[in-house]
Amino acid sequence: MARFHHVTVTLDADDGPHALRLARSRPDRFLLALDADAEALREASARAARKPGCGGVTNAAFVRMPVEALPGRWPASPWGAPMGREGVADALFPEEGGTPGRLRRCGRPICRGTRRP
Repeated sequence: MARFHHVTVTLDADDGPHALRLARSRPDRFLLALDADAEALREASARAARKPGCGGVTNAAFVRMPVEALPGRWPASPWGAPMGREGVADALFPEEGGTPGRLRRCGRPICRGTRRP
């Protein structure tokens, strides 16, 4: 990850099309797509693993992990206590069509300008 200057995290990544589009459009960023359901990430993860000439990306990882289990420090955010940590990502995005309610701000970062430890 030394070659990436920024880290973007997508939450509730579902099947990951937004995450793949974001990874392709920003090769200077490392994209971490999280979802509690491993099956939901399977197709996007397989697409990302292809050779770049065949639609794959080298700057994305798809991880099965519930938001509440995230380690480290994160920015103050609408999620409250589990996400009330700071310093891990440059921006946090909900996945398009993801969790309703407070997370439904599709395509716009929820938190910006945090710093990695």
